[in-house]
Amino acid sequence: MKQEGQEDLMDIAALRLLSQFALRPNTLKFCGADSAPAILEQCIREEECTRVAAEIAHFQTLHPYLQVIAQITNEDLFSWSVAQSYILGSDLLKQAQPVHFGWLLDQMHSQDVPPDVRDAYQQRYPGRFIPFHLYQVLLAHDGDLGAVRNCMVRWGTVQQINGQSAEVRLHQINDQLDLAQANVAVEFNPELVREFQVGDVVAVHWGWIFRILARSEADSLKTWTEQTMLIFRTQ
Repeated sequence: MKQEGQEDLMDIAALRLLSQFALRPNTLKFCGADSAPAILEQCIREEECTRVAAEIAHFQTLHPYLQVIAQITNEDLFSWSVAQSYILGSDLLKQAQPVHFGWLLDQMHSQDVPPDVRDAYQQRYPGRFIPFHLYQVLLAHDGDLGAVRNCMVRWGTVQQINGQSAEVRLHQINDQLDLAQANVAVEFNPELVREFQVGDVVAVHWGWIFRILARSEADSLKTWTEQTMLIFRTQ
């Protein structure tokens, strides 16, 4: 399994996806180092991604999940399959078992996640484990619907575009831990996401469009969002 810092045979698509996903919460000062924005933006814009892995290692939640997925699946840490699984979902997540939640806590300990945070996650453990972003969101933001909606990867169809904002018919979680749709105004940076138009399906993280989704990606995101909500709804 390839570890961080190895630059040979880099999976540029995976590093770009991680950069797209991680940039917004990093600029909001939620996670990662202050050095990350320029490095992540360079990867997105220019596909110059040699320093991205070292930056992702500073993300106290994202990095442990990637490590666990790589360990479970025997895939390279910064491969497309690992990045895709955590952010957009994939069938590789079916390999996760309850014992792997312990692996996650161990990785978080190595990442210096505070003991009280790890204890809170253990108390909220719903009995099953899916190393998928929404799973972590529901562990971390128990009962805070606004935070869950902002932090989860929402997706939907673009309805209108006005400058660097757009109205998107988003799929998002409701207070019953089910999917609902709503028209939501979100932002985007045209230098960091390829040109899109009304009718395209996009992914949104912290109020920011970070990716145009292929149909298969949207379908996978929906499948694993529903699977994750079901676990927490029935615990």
